[in-house]
Amino acid sequence: MEKYPLVRVMWEDSARNMDWWTDMPEGVAIPITTVGFLLKETENAIVVAPHLAVEPFQHCGTMTIPLRSITERVLLEDST
Repeated sequence: MEKYPLVRVMWEDSARNMDWWTDMPEGVAIPITTVGFLLKETENAIVVAPHLAVEPFQHCGTMTIPLRSITERVLLEDST
């Protein structure tokens, strides 16, 4: 069985406004916390999934997070 560690990832997301504004936006990134199984890591990003079945392998709700956006990563559990 392949291992997929359970991780908590803190990262900064971009923000947008959906309505007309009369003042200037704050220009602040939004802090996000994602918890899930680390499926893949490349030189540019990680892929995390909150839902995972190992046999047969399937996952749902994956999130690809750019490494440059990550502010902290914590290993919660080392195997599935």
